[in-house]
Amino acid sequence: MSSVAAEPDAAAEALYQSSFEAMLADPADLEKAFAHARAAIAVDDFEGAIGTLERMLLLNPDLPQVRLELGVLYFRLGSYVAAKGYLLEIAEDDRLPGPLAARVQGYLAAIDKRLASNRFDGSAIVGLRYQTNANAGPESRDVRLFGLNARLDDEFSEQDDTNLFGILNLGHVYDFEAQNGVTLESNLTAYGTLQDQEDQLNLILLDADTGPRIPLPAGDLVGLSVRPFVTAGHIRLDDHEYSTMFGGGVGLDATVTPLFQMGFTGMVRSRQYSDGANRTSNSDQDGEEWTAKMDVHHRVGPDTRVSGSALFIFEGADVDHEESRTHGFTLSTTHNFRPEFALTPAPWTVMVSGGLFVTHYDSPDPVVDPNVKRVDRETRLAATLVVPFAESWNAIGSASVRDIDSSLPNYEFSNIALTLGAMYRF
Repeated sequence: MSSVAAEPDAAAEALYQSSFEAMLADPADLEKAFAHARAAIAVDDFEGAIGTLERMLLLNPDLPQVRLELGVLYFRLGSYVAAKGYLLEIAEDDRLPGPLAARVQGYLAAIDKRLASNRFDGSAIVGLRYQTNANAGPESRDVRLFGLNARLDDEFSEQDDTNLFGILNLGHVYDFEAQNGVTLESNLTAYGTLQDQEDQLNLILLDADTGPRIPLPAGDLVGLSVRPFVTAGHIRLDDHEYSTMFGGGVGLDATVTPLFQMGFTGMVRSRQYSDGANRTSNSDQDGEEWTAKMDVHHRVGPDTRVSGSALFIFEGADVDHEESRTHGFTLSTTHNFRPEFALTPAPWTVMVSGGLFVTHYDSPDPVVDPNVKRVDRETRLAATLVVPFAESWNAIGSASVRDIDSSLPNYEFSNIALTLGAMYRF
């Protein structure tokens, strides 16, 4: 049995063992072999299932259901050429029931997309978001100014608002079809908001990166690759230029097992901020941003995935009180399910996430309090439900909470956001 990163449940493991013993006792019985293959899939022993199914074809090559299962398993392992070979052999087999024939065609289309020299994918989301503190204003109007107590005008305290938002994510992979498997990966994110009341928060964000992905000798790993990249970004706020960023980095990704992946990203970007009528000292934040991040992803079952990340960011600036160091972590889980009452084309997905972050600023801001360094402790919680309602279309609903406890009352705030939108995947 191949190694897995989590213990299967006792019932599935018992079935796996008993079906294996039954198959050994009667190796010519194809029903017992197929039962063991399904039991192996249930405990995530894909390689064992593949071995059993391929032995079945040696005994009887005319088993379209077995070829379908092999195609799906190789697809899940990322072996698209092998998967396509098995699926093409049954694509025109009229013995397959309609739903299974449609499943074969769906997998073949997905494989062709992944094997094409130019591969595009992405998503577009539009929706409405309500926030209890859209302007990230302090919870209290009592703040600090030049080290003294002050009273903030009401317009600068927390304000609720609703916005219309849109997100576009585009990805492109160019396969050089070289023997070493090098590809060129490019990504673009565009995000925009239009506020109902707080017009000064209308936002446009663009972020892009591109770089080659280079496979490395993997040893016992299923896959290992490195990706150097260049990146650039631009933000407009209230219809004025806010900041521009450019830089580069390197990513290292490894598929430790079919169920467990991990990655590391290091990046440095130069940030240039623009002053404005309401942001006369914005350029004080000019400087380099250094980021180090590690991610892990583990599939604990056929429908559940758990992820975690650790993050460190150093933000340099022209003035000491704007320089900061942030460290933190996030945890999330994603689960696919089919409600009994739902007549939808695909499973529903629920995602729950949380994160803790601590940011230390290098020195006190003399305008706020010359004797107190700013330290922010941030908590984030979110839950999202994705409901498919047509091919490639999904409805999205989410609720999130963001809370910052700061050493200075000027920066303490909390915000609850409720979002409803529609997403199209392509």
